[in-house]
Amino acid sequence: MVLQVKCIPIERLFRYLVFFTCFGIVTWQCWRCCTKFISKPQGTQLLIVNSAGNMFPSVTVCPSEDKEYGSPVNSTILSNCGIKWGEYKNKAKWSNQTIENCGDPKSLYYNIIWKLEDLISKVDVNSFDMSKITFKENITALFTPIDSNPYGRCYTFQPPEQSLKDGIYRITFLVKAEARIFVNNNGVLGVKRAAETKFIDVYPSKKTIVNVEYSLYKMLDFQGTPCNNEKGYLLNKCVLNGLEKESLKMIGCVTPFGMTKENICQDEQDANKVFQLYKEFRNNYWDLKNVTCLEPCSYMNIKIMKASETKGNKKDVDKGEGEVRLFFNGQVHETVAYYSYDDLSFIAEIGFYKVKIGLRG
Repeated sequence: MVLQVKCIPIERLFRYLVFFTCFGIVTWQCWRCCTKFISKPQGTQLLIVNSAGNMFPSVTVCPSEDKEYGSPVNSTILSNCGIKWGEYKNKAKWSNQTIENCGDPKSLYYNIIWKLEDLISKVDVNSFDMSKITFKENITALFTPIDSNPYGRCYTFQPPEQSLKDGIYRITFLVKAEARIFVNNNGVLGVKRAAETKFIDVYPSKKTIVNVEYSLYKMLDFQGTPCNNEKGYLLNKCVLNGLEKESLKMIGCVTPFGMTKENICQDEQDANKVFQLYKEFRNNYWDLKNVTCLEPCSYMNIKIMKASETKGNKKDVDKGEGEVRLFFNGQVHETVAYYSYDDLSFIAEIGFYKVKIGLRG
């Protein structure tokens, strides 16, 4: 009996030791859970999905340097204003105040760029259900203009919503002049150098066949940095809008290669300052603290392969027109990122440890 009484403090000490040891282990495990949850670990899932109703590559048609103009703009008009294309493109000479009808940089720009109707005469869109839509009259509604320093004015094709839902098997452009066709993610041409490497040149009186392969990525961040997941978000629009605001704030005028043409610089010194700012924004916008343009969370990896180039149809050749056919896959790979340790996983694991320590207590 005496021995039993003496053992009571030891037993209590042992119970406290076991309890606090278990409590420490559980606390450590809970801390690990919190750390793991805060780090937001991710997993990815690879799927094969139908291209119909999913992201679709952006197709942009730009003028090439043809024999008449020697540049992607009307060099004759520029020459009449005493400006060479190299000076306009690289030295920010966007107007000439000493020559009549050459002093307004906005009017000059709209006079030298290619009009859509001078580049493309017809567009055919074929869906996987074998339906076909032909656009010949008033095709300007299907294209969005985009301006760039190397090419002047380009035009991005906007497929009909129903065609995107049905899935596009082939797009055919009938071109009136030599053109360069870019196939990229939406909203990257003009602000990402890599976008300017994914193109195919098409020529009058030639028929060109091109295969376009792409895979989809729906991520939670962009290479470890935050990304933008808003529907309809375009990186180039964000960057160029930021550029114009900064140009107007710092210098009071803008370049002709942005979103608007209302305040293009006329003074040569101001034009050079704005042009340097334009190049800095376009090529290094991700390093600038005053720009908040994030990469999109959803994007595509695109490959274009020229399959063949032959003499065009006699009817098209007689008109001096060329044809380019872009073929797309019906099924594509899709990589989807997800949080592998989400809210429910965190709550469930914390609850498990709480129950565990309660049972032991």
